[in-house]
Amino acid sequence: MATILIITDRADDLATVDHVLATRHRLRVAASLQQALQFTADATRPDLVLLDAPMAAIDRRPFLDRLRQCAASAATPIIVISSGGGADEASWLEQGADDYLQRPLRPATVAARVGIQLELQSARARLLDQDRSLTAEVARRLADNLLIQDAGIRALARLAEVRDPETGNHLRRTQRYVRILAEELSGHPRFAAFLTRQNTEL
Repeated sequence: MATILIITDRADDLATVDHVLATRHRLRVAASLQQALQFTADATRPDLVLLDAPMAAIDRRPFLDRLRQCAASAATPIIVISSGGGADEASWLEQGADDYLQRPLRPATVAARVGIQLELQSARARLLDQDRSLTAEVARRLADNLLIQDAGIRALARLAEVRDPETGNHLRRTQRYVRILAEELSGHPRFAAFLTRQNTEL
């Protein structure tokens, strides 16, 4: 069940939204911008925001940005409710709103637009989780490959040492020399960007 924050002081909007969404979602109502920002900062942060346009008409983008900073995530959808026409809708969308509802509110349209935005939000969250999982899996496999590579190099060094102890010791000494040189040079401005800890290991 999603939490929807409604920022308005209009009784007709609240009645429509409550009628359409109350059975499927948790609704919170803020009668001012300040109260809305307080709500977004507490434990029950909204998954979607319905914003009465006149309440944030003066500083649209700063308010939308601040609202998202306080909400569940920067991707929290914001749907603007307004009596304006096409130019007003275009302006709000350019300023960062995700969708726009024209007054008078039609219940079917409200339900459809809210549903679409929540589905998009859920899809974005799933993609983000998948991306994190893939990144972690790539890192794990890379670490495994490096271990296998390191084991192979050490095995070759030991094989060389069996045939000629001086050569095997030479390989280990050279490895240590290169590491010491890399660690020393990593503090030099010319080499610092390249000689990261990972590159030194390689």
